[in-house]
Amino acid sequence: MNPQNEKVVSVQAVRNLIKRGTSLRVAESAVLELQAILETDGESVARLAVELARRRGAKTVAGIDIRTAAKLVRAPGGMV
Repeated sequence: MNPQNEKVVSVQAVRNLIKRGTSLRVAESAVLELQAILETDGESVARLAVELARRRGAKTVAGIDIRTAAKLVRAPGGMV
């Protein structure tokens, strides 16, 4: 397991995600903000997906668990 302060999503991966399809420059602050959002929301989705998989008695977290968790987290009044 990763320590709390260790980032899972790299700065370069986030920069590449923002730069995809644009010639605009990307500020470091933009990269760090999106990285924080992805880390927080990603962790929320992952935790909920694990719970959904457990509730259905699965031994494996499946794509449907991730999709369902993401919909629930993103829903108005969601779980984030």
